[in-house]
Amino acid sequence: MDRNKITAEILISMGSMRKLMFKGDHAGKAPLTRAQLSLLMIISDGNKSIKELAECFTITASAAAQLVDGLVKDRMLKREEDKIDRRKVVVSLTAKGKTILNQAKKKRMESLVKIFSSLTDAELEQLRKLQLKIIENLK
Repeated sequence: MDRNKITAEILISMGSMRKLMFKGDHAGKAPLTRAQLSLLMIISDGNKSIKELAECFTITASAAAQLVDGLVKDRMLKREEDKIDRRKVVVSLTAKGKTILNQAKKKRMESLVKIFSSLTDAELEQLRKLQLKIIENLK
């Protein structure tokens, strides 16, 4: 089999795995889109401005604001004045947002354990090493 064909098959299988990994990946009673879940994860690392979120997602500030608006409405996020620069508004997780995110992370980990259960420990370690090698090559 030639390298291009193998690469194409890997790309297809990665897409299939991604779909299966995210299938039904919702936290509790509040279903989240992948974008919403990603947004909660990004904000969990620290408060972010709308501009910073837009840059993370490579979308416009207005699109990021719309994404934030839905999560503010659902009380998972809150907007507040930046403590250093009062002209700036930052977005942070609420207690509900933290709970939803933790539930989603737990469910995702359970899904990943199930997905990788068909691999032996040696195969899982080999997969980890191969992924790290690819990541290093992308840098």
